[in-house]
Amino acid sequence: AAALRDFLKDGIIRNAVNFPSLSPEEFKRLQPFALLGERLGTFIAQMNDERISEVSLRYYGELTQSRTGVIVNAVLAGLFKPQLSYGVTVVNARSVAAENGIEIVESRSTRPRNYTSLISLKVRTARGERWVEGAVFEKESPRLVTVDGIGVEAPLEGTMIVVSNRDEPGVIGEIGTILGKHGVNIGNFALGRNDGHAVGVVIVDETAPIPEVVLAELRRAKAITSARLVRV
Repeated sequence: AAALRDFLKDGIIRNAVNFPSLSPEEFKRLQPFALLGERLGTFIAQMNDERISEVSLRYYGELTQSRTGVIVNAVLAGLFKPQLSYGVTVVNARSVAAENGIEIVESRSTRPRNYTSLISLKVRTARGERWVEGAVFEKESPRLVTVDGIGVEAPLEGTMIVVSNRDEPGVIGEIGTILGKHGVNIGNFALGRNDGHAVGVVIVDETAPIPEVVLAELRRAKAITSARLVRV
């Protein structure tokens, strides 16, 4: 009865057969990272079109000393949310992963990074890997900090257009021109560059669904190699 009360009142899960048990204090401390994990999973799912065979999670900083089962479940729940029509929750996410033949790999690293705690998420498919990283900033705000090895810092929320391009002059202006022509307002624009390649994360106001024609026009731009719509 006490365990059921704690779950209904505060969301704390204890003594469950298919979910890691945490103290109320640890549950509260890990909640922002569970939210981060869920949004990273949702983000990377929409960046990938292939069947996922492996999900790898690596923790840095203070998270290396934490019980991370709740984070794994949250990542999987986020990963399945855009793909499956039936409900996937943090409770049944591992079972769904097993049913779909997805291997789960966890690791911890002592390598110093520029964040107090960092979650690195990588998915493997028959065509290769996709890789994102995230951190929690002040006010428990989840942030995207790496996309496929390129550092780019952006809020992990709302509707995003994620653009990959060759690092050439004029790309940012062209993106702004195309979005403006179609009445899409830019709320935040984050850019990362590395060795001739660039990633732009454009957070937009979605007062109405973004037309496919917008993404198609972005993809036709000379330097742009991909453009994807991601909602988290």
